[in-house]
Amino acid sequence: MSNVDPTVGHACIAERRAVEIVRDGAPTTPFLQVGDTVIVDAIDGDGRSLFGRIVQTVVPG
Repeated sequence: MSNVDPTVGHACIAERRAVEIVRDGAPTTPFLQVGDTVIVDAIDGDGRSLFGRIVQTVVPG
């Protein structure tokens, strides 16, 4: 699932990179690296978080 307004975020990095390829001819967003943090939230029409904010940081495997 994706945002109606892509200026507020994308569902995944692959989607963002695909948009960049279509728009600019090449991706500019890198894939995640150790130390990067991902924040996921779903907001309803009244501005409330549906399940709470999820914050994950990439750690070495």
